Amino acid sequence: HLEVIEGVETYSYYGPLNYVTYNVGYHNEHHDFPYVPWSRLPMVTKIAAEYYDTLPRCESWCGIIWQYVTNPNLGAYSRVKRHNEIDATEQVNPNDTQSDPSTTSYNLKAKQQ
Repeated sequence: HLEVIEGVETYSYYGPLNYVTYNVGYHNEHHDFPYVPWSRLPMVTKIAAEYYDTLPRCESWCGIIWQYVTNPNLGAYSRVKRHNEIDATEQVNPNDTQSDPSTTSYNLKAKQQ
C-alpha cells in the first residue's frame, strides 16, 4: 500500500482496467470483505455506496505509476508499515464484550496449562 494521501493507505480504482485484472481495483472492498469473490466486489460497492463513495479513490492507474516514477516524495519508502504487533493473547476485536468464540481472538495461555 502506498500512502499517496497522508493518512489513507488503501484506495479503490473503478475504471475499465478492472475488466482485465479481475476487479483488483476494488481494493477497499476486498480489505473489508476478503472472502467475497472478485466477481462480486462491484456488488459490494453498489450495496454500500454511501460508504465507498466518500472514500478517496484512484482515478488512474497510469497516473499513479507516473507519480511513482516522477515524484521524488513517492516511492518504495512511501509504503505503509505498521509497527504495532498484536500479541496472540490480546483480544483482537475490542467490541467483543461477550468473548464470542466466533471472533478472531487467541488465548494461548489457556492452551499452555
